[in-house]
Amino acid sequence: MKGKIKSLLSSYGFITPESSEDEEVKDLFFHKSGASQFYQLSVGDVVEYEETEGKRGEIIATTVEKIED
Repeated sequence: MKGKIKSLLSSYGFITPESSEDEEVKDLFFHKSGASQFYQLSVGDVVEYEETEGKRGEIIATTVEKIED
């Protein structure tokens, strides 16, 4: 899946997924352990990721990788 980095904090961030106009979009949490180059990511970067179920049953992003322009 694709999306854009919405925000980054010291060890985690949030991704806004791409969607069609018909879908309601919720930002996805991701932890730095799920991003191969966490410290090279910036707000607004386009990324690819996989969705998985988190410990509390929520959907989170994993295998986050920046897409080169």
